[in-house]
Amino acid sequence: MNRQVLILTTTLYFLSFSSTNAVTLDWIKQIGSAGRDDSWGTSADGLGNVYISGYTEGDLGGPNAGISDAFVSKFNSAGDLLWTRQLGSIANDYSRGVSADGLGNVYVSGHTRGDLGGVNAGSYDVFLSKFDSAGNLLWTEQLGSNASDEDWGVTADRLGGVYVSGSTAGALGAENFGSYDGFVSKYDSDGKLLWTEQIGLSRIDQSFGVSSDGLGNVYISGFTFGSLGGANAGQTDAFVSKYDASGNRLWVQQLGTVGLDESNSVSVDGLGNVYISGSTEGDLGGMHAGGTRDVFLSKLDQAGNLLWTRQLGTSRLDVNGGVSADRFGNVYLSGHTSGDLANANAGPSDAFLAKYDDEGNLVWTEQFGTTRIDSGFRVSVDGFGGVYLSGRTDGSLSGPNAGSSDAFLAKFSDPVPEPHSVLLGVFACVSLTLPIRGKRGARQKQTFNKLG
Repeated sequence: MNRQVLILTTTLYFLSFSSTNAVTLDWIKQIGSAGRDDSWGTSADGLGNVYISGYTEGDLGGPNAGISDAFVSKFNSAGDLLWTRQLGSIANDYSRGVSADGLGNVYVSGHTRGDLGGVNAGSYDVFLSKFDSAGNLLWTEQLGSNASDEDWGVTADRLGGVYVSGSTAGALGAENFGSYDGFVSKYDSDGKLLWTEQIGLSRIDQSFGVSSDGLGNVYISGFTFGSLGGANAGQTDAFVSKYDASGNRLWVQQLGTVGLDESNSVSVDGLGNVYISGSTEGDLGGMHAGGTRDVFLSKLDQAGNLLWTRQLGTSRLDVNGGVSADRFGNVYLSGHTSGDLANANAGPSDAFLAKYDDEGNLVWTEQFGTTRIDSGFRVSVDGFGGVYLSGRTDGSLSGPNAGSSDAFLAKFSDPVPEPHSVLLGVFACVSLTLPIRGKRGARQKQTFNKLG
């Protein structure tokens, strides 16, 4: 079967976009094959480049090895595609995380049912791959138990540490405490596994977000049905946990309402403040907007003390995709909405991007989409006013759709402000993820080759 790859530039004619703020949309790039293509991860390297990762059922960077392959693409700040690499086995392979180390290397994480960097231990295994700046694959490592192990993100710090976070139904770093536990694993830059820590109770506990602070500490966020860092407030509570460079757990904080609450992303600013974002069915940081779910954003200090929580939503479904804090104390929140956050919704679902200052004030919100389903997943900042949002579209954001769904990357320019305070020269590294959960707490997994 002939397969076609399209790289398309922004044509505003196809967009429903509203902007009344200083922030501007620079460009949107749409990348796709004749199959289904999704972008789940994005990371700016601070050198003028940005990376996205995801999965493809087609041929984006080489012939497809199986049903679905992982991929990673590199763009420059002007939106030019520099290269795409495809990684796969004869089974299903997906990437959910990408992180640039600031030295020209990029790390891609995901999970596979096949043999990418070793023999599959059972069901899904986690994998971690390293590429150089030219897109050459340097190594791939595979990690798994005899049960299902799933990656949800990766972050590389400036000290040579690489951290992968996810969920396991087996025993990766300790005895499994329930049906699913969260985990975080640390590798060195040569792919050597240094340690794995597992966190969980007797019920379902999962880790989705991971971020490092540049000082050797790593943070994970997720949800728990139990009491990891305090008494459970309802069904599932969000949690965030901090570990030192040796894998010692320093603290866990839990946040919840009587409904379903979960965090799927975490980011650290230059002062060591921690931001987590996610979804809530209750009132975490304000009155619930009346829809199925609202997005929330919480700020904690480096000791784990909660400083504030903000809630964002419409009367429809609002889903968080990611969070990224810059060195000036600004925080960017991404996701998708079925309602009207910044302007009238163009279709069933629009992507959105929101900015908060370090005191939790909402500065602006942008919403864009087509008449089809458009989902914003990940967000990353480059330190120079560039804000990047990756996701998936079933429509035509910047030209004809190449297949059933295409990956996209959008760049916004946000003028660099005068900082409220002087921040340390430590840059946060972040890779973010998106869990899918049901109304009644039943854990739902994205089925990549059957998405509607």
